[in-house]
Amino acid sequence: MATQRLLGLLGGLALYLIMVALMIAATKKFLNQQAAISAGLLMAALGLSFFLPLARRLRHALQGAEGEEIVARFLESLPPPWETAHDVFLGGFNIDHLVFGPSGVFVIETKNPLGALTIQDGRLFLDGKILWKNPAKQAKRNAVNVAKELEKVLGKRIFVQAVVCFTLTRLEKPQILEGVLIVNALHLKEVFHGVSAEVLNPKDIARIKAWLVGKR
Repeated sequence: MATQRLLGLLGGLALYLIMVALMIAATKKFLNQQAAISAGLLMAALGLSFFLPLARRLRHALQGAEGEEIVARFLESLPPPWETAHDVFLGGFNIDHLVFGPSGVFVIETKNPLGALTIQDGRLFLDGKILWKNPAKQAKRNAVNVAKELEKVLGKRIFVQAVVCFTLTRLEKPQILEGVLIVNALHLKEVFHGVSAEVLNPKDIARIKAWLVGKR
């Protein structure tokens, strides 16, 4: 998802630069030098007001894309029979990473802020400041939606574990928040190692893989 936001922002930036170039060309053609300079200064001021928030959004998008890439590389290294899919769009919602195997199905939402993450009184804090947008709620909602979709595919109801991976954020140990597993990149392997309960059989895994191919 972060990659899509980044591409959208870059596309908007390119469009804006084209518009500015066309305006400058038109100004030089129809106005005198002094008027062109004044128009240029006005466009520069407008551009600054546009670029400052855009620069922040680009920085966040780049961080998010980097976090998704780190998690994707790790998940791709999981041994068979684990299967992974990335940036999966299912109707009205997008999933950063979907992991499934004999031990079950995991929906992973990736965040990549820098700082120290703590959980107090059911809320997330980054460097002591509360995160007003709680990604655990989004991950949980996505997991519920995936479970509904998979029930149609498999003909049975299975539990889908929601995970939020704060990729490079400092976190002492994995924690649970509202049923959602909160980890960072260092703890991500603990999500899949040591899980032994068999939830999906080989036919179930094959059906999920075929279903995902049909979604691409």
